[in-house]
Amino acid sequence: MKLKFKNKYEILRENIKNNILKGKYADGILPPEEKLAEFYGLNRGTVNKVMSSLESEGLISRKPRVGSIIVDIKERKPALRLGGLIMLNVGHVYGNLHTLMTREIRKNHYFPVLLDVESGLDRQNIEKNLGNYIKSFLDSSPDFLAVDGMYDLPFEFFSKWLNKKTNLVIFNRYESDLKFSATYILSDYQKGAYIATKHLLETGCKNVIIIPSHFYENCRISTDMLRGVELAYAEKGKTLRKEEDVFPTKDRSYLELIIKRFKSKHRPDGIFAFSDSNARIIQNALGELNLCPGRDYKMVGYYNTPWAIEFDPKLTSISINEAAIAAEFGNLLSMRNFENRKIMIAPELIIRETT
Repeated sequence: MKLKFKNKYEILRENIKNNILKGKYADGILPPEEKLAEFYGLNRGTVNKVMSSLESEGLISRKPRVGSIIVDIKERKPALRLGGLIMLNVGHVYGNLHTLMTREIRKNHYFPVLLDVESGLDRQNIEKNLGNYIKSFLDSSPDFLAVDGMYDLPFEFFSKWLNKKTNLVIFNRYESDLKFSATYILSDYQKGAYIATKHLLETGCKNVIIIPSHFYENCRISTDMLRGVELAYAEKGKTLRKEEDVFPTKDRSYLELIIKRFKSKHRPDGIFAFSDSNARIIQNALGELNLCPGRDYKMVGYYNTPWAIEFDPKLTSISINEAAIAAEFGNLLSMRNFENRKIMIAPELIIRETT
């Protein structure tokens, strides 16, 4: 497991909060900010930021000429602050991620507001519809806005809606070239594809075909995943033959092409599909040739959805690691450390019967 190092702000906030909850400040008041700064070797600005965070959480009350008074536990009422989520909230992957993200928001005493979006957004009317919706929400001064950076979102409009006071969090993916001052908590799709391909190659596959799910030019996930495949190939001294070994699902005849390939002299012995559902579609098509994954060829899917486990044989799949994304998000909210930084979440390989 990769070690995570906390910065001075996080250490001070965690220490003071733990001491408050354990009742270590017998007189009910925190040490003066200058003494805390001296003791921890911090500047006053960092200490002041920590005090503001603890006050917004309802743990202390700051009084001029008195100091930071610890609020009595009987009177301690967590302040409910407003936080927004822009994401899909249905489906095997995003429904689960939405549940986990919402749980973290509530646990950290925020009131979650879902600004639901649909895949395949109508970009001609998007500013009028979704744009006005988001703008109205931002006018209510939320504490943060967390966005699943899907390709369909009009990030070019965000610069008009957001202001410098908006704490922006972009999670799971970011499929735009625009730059925002935000905290990015992203699943590493390139690494996930690398892990999947490496697994197939190391389990003996010599002729692998790749099935992208949404292979259109501007989709960064597909680009990143293909790069991950190429990295795994390069490690083995191989080269991915895109024209021969990649079968984009945007081509409606891709199943016919795959079946034709399996009937040829160069029959594949491994398949990496960029989604579990496509893996099952291909499995059914190849079933007409009496071919079965795990027996006649190896197969890996992506997203670790019920498609992977509710049908036989159980499908080896890559999880985007929704729990880790939500946990990092929860830690961010707990520490109120909205900084311009990027946190990459490692996907997980779930090995089952098809490899």
